[in-house]
Amino acid sequence: MRCDFCHSTTPVFVYVIPAGFLPPIERGTARVDQLDDGRWNACAACAEIIDRRDIPALVKRVVVELTAFGTPGLHDREGRRFFSRALTQSYRAVLSYPLTKENLT
Repeated sequence: MRCDFCHSTTPVFVYVIPAGFLPPIERGTARVDQLDDGRWNACAACAEIIDRRDIPALVKRVVVELTAFGTPGLHDREGRRFFSRALTQSYRAVLSYPLTKENLT
């Protein structure tokens, strides 16, 4: 199990929201629908940011962590910029709902 945000292997919380509402990711003429089950695992560091509802800080953390992890598409500025915009849109949708936070332990 991993953090659904930064991909850490130590999620300690799960945020529960209505399933299936994430906006599609669009790039040029391509459109990819996002699937979600309404359960978002979070490590302690991401949970702290989520609880503050600080979307820019969460996006920055995720991009930095996934770049270090070697995630494809984040090797250049254009890829990181696109990814940051897509994450911002998704996290705005996620954080627009009242979140139920549960311990995973």
